[in-house]
Amino acid sequence: MTTDKENRAYRADQLLNDPILDEAFKKAEDDSYNELLRLPFWASDKKRRMLIDRINTIKGVKGYLRSVVLNGKNTKRTVA
Repeated sequence: MTTDKENRAYRADQLLNDPILDEAFKKAEDDSYNELLRLPFWASDKKRRMLIDRINTIKGVKGYLRSVVLNGKNTKRTVA
């Protein structure tokens, strides 16, 4: 019998390994880094902050999905 945590872990794992989603995250992150690196020194701090926030959000989503996977796997070990 699978628990809700195990189901969530399975779904999160599917999302992390989805090639289209992975490509979208990678492109958004790469584009943000490239735009950040190309900003002239006189560019506004608001623009820099927005790009850094975008990068951190992408990393945060990936990190959260990984934690859901790990929590589900740990639940499975505890139950077994």
